[in-house]
Amino acid sequence: MMSSNTVIEIDKAKKVVHAVLDGFPAPDAAAKTLQNYNNIVGGIDAKEYSLLIDCAKMGVFQPESVPALEKLFKLYMETGFKHVVFVNPTNTVAAMQLRRIARGVQGFTGQFVDSAEKAWEVCAK
Repeated sequence: MMSSNTVIEIDKAKKVVHAVLDGFPAPDAAAKTLQNYNNIVGGIDAKEYSLLIDCAKMGVFQPESVPALEKLFKLYMETGFKHVVFVNPTNTVAAMQLRRIARGVQGFTGQFVDSAEKAWEVCAK
């Protein structure tokens, strides 16, 4: 089974925090993702930035990963970004899983789009 790989970068010119998820989210990967996220977000004024999370290459995840993903979704909302945009996974089951988690997060205002190009368009508004 392939493990997850998350890369989080900041594009200061476009004011976008850009994360790319690749593989299968593992429960033990959430702590590392959270640490990277906090390190990056701690250095910016989040309300001036958008968060773009590219999940196109993300695979189906196990039920034990759901609590960690719910915490991350809540954190994304609490951070106060201008926009939170997810690129839908190409895997239909993974896309359904992410949307189900989003529906369960109170106050979730993020958007799901079908391409990275569309996500960048939303972030540019």
